[in-house]
Order: sequence, then structure tokens, then C-alpha cells
Amino acid sequence: FEFGWKRCLSPELKSEVREFLFDLEGASNYALGVGTAEAVGVRADGDHTLVVSLERPTGYFLQSLAASPFFPVPEHAVAVHGDNWIRPENIVSNGPFLLTAMDLESGITMKRNPDYHGVSRGNVSQIEVLFAHGDSGEPYKRYEQDQLDLLLLFEVSAEEVDIVRQRHPDEYLTAPVLGTSYVNFDVSRPPFDDARVRRAFCMAIDREWLSDITFRGYVTPAAGGFVPPGMPGPMCQVWRCRTTRPKRASYWRKPAMPMESDFQTSSAFPWPGHTQLRRRPSSNPGGLKTLAWK
Repeated sequence: FEFGWKRCLSPELKSEVREFLFDLEGASNYALGVGTAEAVGVRADGDHTLVVSLERPTGYFLQSLAASPFFPVPEHAVAVHGDNWIRPENIVSNGPFLLTAMDLESGITMKRNPDYHGVSRGNVSQIEVLFAHGDSGEPYKRYEQDQLDLLLLFEVSAEEVDIVRQRHPDEYLTAPVLGTSYVNFDVSRPPFDDARVRRAFCMAIDREWLSDITFRGYVTPAAGGFVPPGMPGPMCQVWRCRTTRPKRASYWRKPAMPMESDFQTSSAFPWPGHTQLRRRPSSNPGGLKTLAWK
């Protein structure tokens, strides 16, 4: 764990997910090249103990450990194979499946790990993940032709999801996702350098209408602030700009008055979750073929 966390933070690697680790003491300084790996607040104390020091009190830290940047990385495999440690013939992992084939253009294949000791072992013997390119409608066509067992409905409009639900009501699944989509104002230039303008726009947006009509109920308004429900720290009673009539929203034209300058969270929508199509188990016993966007 210590090696993997510090490797993710290293300035040389320039990992896109290193900010997940910035709650560690000294982590951001090391990642930005102004600190050392030795100053990062993580160290192994024997074979079974990890000592972690945080930059500040962090109530969500234990939950954040489920994110991939906190996963262990086999130092001995990286030392021998370098960047090629992730190749099927070199990789060392401890999950329910083992990587058996990998092509960065076409996809990957995984087989069941006989040494996995997790609580749920499942009954799938092999998973084939195909990478999608180009036309967003092509994956759905392949699902319709029984070439895929599982299809995540990314890059699909609300109207298209409605059609999919009607055609495959017994195979359509959805689950919550802890995420928030939002729109930022560019406060460096007019008119959004004026806090009153930003507030007026926030008050003029009907979030309930957008979520129910435009997005057809697949999203919900971020009534509790930026942190979505289900995560530690959501503020269910937090004040937010409420939708109002356009006449009232134009009050920003009146003489200046002190107001907050950041209203990005009031324009946020927590997406309700992953949507997918999944074949019944009898369609492909023992194996699973799915598709991911590359």
C-alpha cells in the first residue's frame, strides 16, 4: 500500500487520479514537486499494519479507501517489469478475476481467480470486455444481435433510454451513483463577474422541470448542496437558490448589495446511477461479454 500510494503521487507518473490522495499529510506537496516521498503520511509498520497521517481531520477518509488510487500495487512486479507490469503475463492482483489477455485497441479478457477469498465468489468463469469506438449506436446494435451480455448505457440520451426500457423491460437495470453534474460560471469576465447576475441565473433555473422533463426523471435536483445523498457529509437542509419567477430574478439590475460569489452547487444534478442492459444468466452460462468506451 505504501509503495502504491506514493507511486500514484509521484511527480514522474503524473497520475490523473492523484488528487484522491491529497488528504494524506504532505501528499499534495510531493505530487507538485515541492515535497518528498518520505514526508507523505503513509508508512508500513510490519506486514499487517499501515500507519496513515492526514493533512487535516477528514471524516470521509475511510470511505475514500474504496477508490482505485488506494489499491495496493506490487512493488516487486513494478521493479522487474516497469510499465509492463500490467501485462497479463506479469500482473499480480488479488481480485475475483485474473487478466488473461489484453489488447489496448480491442479489449481485455479475464478468468475467474481460483484463489480469491472474498465474501461473494459468484459463478461467472470468464469476462470479456470489448472496447467501443466511434458510433455510439453501434454497441446497442450488438446487444440487440446477442453479441453482448451486458451493456452500460453511457453517452445515451434520455429519449434513447426510454426506447431501450420499452424494448427490454426485463433486462433494464439502474443503480445509484454518487456523483454531481454542475455548470460553472466564468467569473473572470462580464456579466458573470457580478455576483448578482449569477444569483439571478440560479434563481431563474427550474431544476425540478429540468430533472423531470428534460432529463425525464433520470436525475434529481441537488437540493442538498454539492455532496450527493449517500455520501458522508450531505447537507440535506442547506440553503440554495430557489426557482422563482423571471420578474424577481431580474432584481440584480437594482443597486449593488452584498451577496455570495459562488453558486455552482445550486445548478448541480446528482445523476441517479449506472443504467445498463443485462441478459438473463441462461443466455451465456459461465461467461460474460460486455463493452466499454475507450
